[in-house]
Amino acid sequence: MFFFNKLINSNPFFNLKFRLLFFFAFLIPVYVYCQDGNNYEFIGMLKLSDSGIIPYKLTFKKYLETKIEGFSITDFYGSNKTKSKIEGFFSKQQNNITFTEIENISTISNANPKDFCYIHVKNASIKRKNGKTIMEGAFYGKFNNDSNCAKGTIYLVGTDVIDKIKKHDSVLNKTNVVNLLNKTNQTFLTSDNQLNINWQSQKLIIELWDAATFDNDVITLTVDEKPILENYIIEHEKKIITLPFATDLCTIKIYAVSEGKNPPNTVNLILKDNDVTHAIVTKLKKGESSTVTIKK
Repeated sequence: MFFFNKLINSNPFFNLKFRLLFFFAFLIPVYVYCQDGNNYEFIGMLKLSDSGIIPYKLTFKKYLETKIEGFSITDFYGSNKTKSKIEGFFSKQQNNITFTEIENISTISNANPKDFCYIHVKNASIKRKNGKTIMEGAFYGKFNNDSNCAKGTIYLVGTDVIDKIKKHDSVLNKTNVVNLLNKTNQTFLTSDNQLNINWQSQKLIIELWDAATFDNDVITLTVDEKPILENYIIEHEKKIITLPFATDLCTIKIYAVSEGKNPPNTVNLILKDNDVTHAIVTKLKKGESSTVTIKK
C-alpha cells in the first residue's frame, strides 16, 4: 500500500542509499530465500508504469500447503512508511505467488484513507537467477472504492542477501547496506510525524530500552495523557509494561526530558499486538515528543 499522490523516488535518501542496497542485492549471490521453515522475506521495489519507483518489502508465512499471510512495508525510508496485511497463495509447482494487500496495520502518513492505493499481485514468478531468488511480475493498485490507482512491475529479491553482503567488507564499509536492510522493519519517529496503528488485542504490551550507547536519556511516557513513566532514565535492559486496552482509541506519547550525553534523545520501543510486533525508534530533542495513536 502506498500514498498515491507522493512518489518516493523524489526522496534523495532513497535515490542514493536504496538504489545502492538494491544494486548489491542483485550483484551478490543469494542461495536461499526461505529464512526459517515456512517464513519468507523479500525486499525490492515497485516500478510504476510512469517509471516512478517505490521501495517495497514483503514478509509472509505459508500454511495449509498453498495459502500465505503476512505483511508488506512500503516507503520504509520515507515519510509515508506504511505496513499492510497481505493474504494470498503460493504455488510451488508453478513457482509463482498471488497476494493482495487487504488493510493497513500501521502508517506514519497523514494522508486521507481514501488516497491509499492497495497492491494486488497475480502469478508473479519466483525463480533463480545467477544463484539468487527473485520475485518478478505485474501488479495493479486499487483504492478502497475499488477504482484503479496504479499499475506496474514488482521486483523483489530474497533478503538472505544480508549474509552474503557481510562477507564483502569493503562494500559494507562504503554503503552500510546491512544496516539499511536491518532498519526496514523499524519506524523512526521525530516530533514531526505520528504513527497510526490498527490494533486487535485487548491489552497493550510496551517494551522500551536504549539500544545505543547508554547516555542517561530521560523520558516521560504517557498513555491517554496519564503518566506511566515519569522522568525515567532509559537503560539497556528492557522495561516491559502491560496495560489493558478496552476502548477503541488510545494515544501513547514519548516526551524527551533530556538528551543525555549524546543527543538526540533516542528510545527503542516494541508494541505487541498478539503475535504482531511494531518496532519503533524515537529521536527527539529536549522538550519534543512523539505520538503513537492506536485504533481498534
